Amino acid sequence: MGDFIKDGVLLKELRLLTGLEGGQHATHLELARLAGMSPAMVNNYMSRLRKSGHVRRVGTSSRNSFYELTEHGANHRRMLLVDYNAELIRLYKTARREIAGRIDALFADDQVRVCLCPAGDTAEVVLSVLAELPSVSVEAVLDDSASKQLSGLMGHPVLPFEELDAGRLDGALVATISFGDAIERRVREVAGGSIRVWRLF
Repeated sequence: MGDFIKDGVLLKELRLLTGLEGGQHATHLELARLAGMSPAMVNNYMSRLRKSGHVRRVGTSSRNSFYELTEHGANHRRMLLVDYNAELIRLYKTARREIAGRIDALFADDQVRVCLCPAGDTAEVVLSVLAELPSVSVEAVLDDSASKQLSGLMGHPVLPFEELDAGRLDGALVATISFGDAIERRVREVAGGSIRVWRLF
């Protein structure tokens, strides 16, 4: 696991420095809000960033002072951002390999038509994998979230579960770790219990 995900320290630094990027000034409380951190935690981080020369505090007292990014801090932020993006790419590739292996174990070379649900982050990775597997055809993406129905998912329309047409499908592919049982029950509820359900996890 990478440094950003493992302990979160570098990610918090990146959030704080990004809050000051582009010549922006920010007070202690503004940084806490931007970074989603407590004021006490911000104080600890900013003290360390000041000592390392990444930020400076401008003002004579805590009431009228604010922080700004130094040139050294701007360079440090750029390096953190490069490392963070590289770590995200590594994690995505790992997740994609894992999901591809699970899909292969479920379907092998079978020709199947499925609905995919729900329309979450995992479903995006699943769709990217299935785009390279013509044997598995995603006929619909299902989710009861109105906002997801409006936006769609990777070019696929997102439909409410009530529009599930089990007669056109070989089954449903449930692609969620946390809510697998609930999603499977929802599928069987609208399909009358007659549909095959594959669980990715």
